[in-house]
Amino acid sequence: TINAKKDIDVNIFDYKNTSEGVKLTNINSEKVVEIGENGALSLEITVPEDGYYNLELCFYPVISTTSAIKFKFTIDGELPFSGASSIALKRIWKENTKIEKDSQGNQIRSSSTESPRFITERVEDESGLASEPYKFFLTSGKHTISLSVFQNILALKSLKFSVPKEYKSYCSGHF
Repeated sequence: TINAKKDIDVNIFDYKNTSEGVKLTNINSEKVVEIGENGALSLEITVPEDGYYNLELCFYPVISTTSAIKFKFTIDGELPFSGASSIALKRIWKENTKIEKDSQGNQIRSSSTESPRFITERVEDESGLASEPYKFFLTSGKHTISLSVFQNILALKSLKFSVPKEYKSYCSGHF
């Protein structure tokens, strides 16, 4: 595979096309582009070289529901592969530490509360079956990328196409 050699930082605040439900706002004194449910954000990017890239997002899971944030990702209006039709971003949860007991003295499973914060992650297979983040092949030149949110709210702080990490094979003998 031909992995890219340099990251591409995308200026998400210089968007060209959006739908309703997209707005600039601040969360914890950080500037973000908030894409509401059924909203879409389109950005123009310039790719310096052909190669595979990981899509890396820094986002804030706005508290709205307990389900994952989901969006469709397209390049030049096309799905690069079927998994890009439903990319899920996780939420952060914290266990409540107070141990409760029932009338018999048995411990009851503690509840969880959402503990949102900015999260940076490379997008990956929602099922967790793949061991590496998704790789997107980009050709050199100008492209239009779009994120179309269809579940929850995506508050995006940054987006970049990262050079994929190289993983050593166990067969290579170098761990």
